[in-house]
Amino acid sequence: MGGLAVDVIGWTVLALYWLLTFVPGIAALCVGWVPPWLRKTVSSPRLSGWADICAGFGGTLGVGPVHRHLAGTPMSVVATTVSLCLFLGAFGLYRRSYRPAPVAAADAPDAVPQRTVTAAVPAAADSHQP
Repeated sequence: MGGLAVDVIGWTVLALYWLLTFVPGIAALCVGWVPPWLRKTVSSPRLSGWADICAGFGGTLGVGPVHRHLAGTPMSVVATTVSLCLFLGAFGLYRRSYRPAPVAAADAPDAVPQRTVTAAVPAAADSHQP
């Protein structure tokens, strides 16, 4: 009976994981929908959707009941390697889907150096004390 309870819990956790990865991924791919807390940072919803789907498949292969059923077989090493590659690919896709940080005017490669104005009077002599 203990093995059945572990299987039920494992599949329940895996179903929740699928809900958190595949549903937003498919929504981003089909209609370009991104969760509200990511809308300011994601510039490519479809790329973010592919990243969600890659993470979903990577998690499915790497952890949970699927991996437990493969334990001790030669496919276990293959599943672990594919899972790691999918996760790394998902991180790369997430990175590419985010907006780049704004470039400051002084950091731009074609920025013209700005002239700085310095006070002609030293700071010590500029006190307002009588």
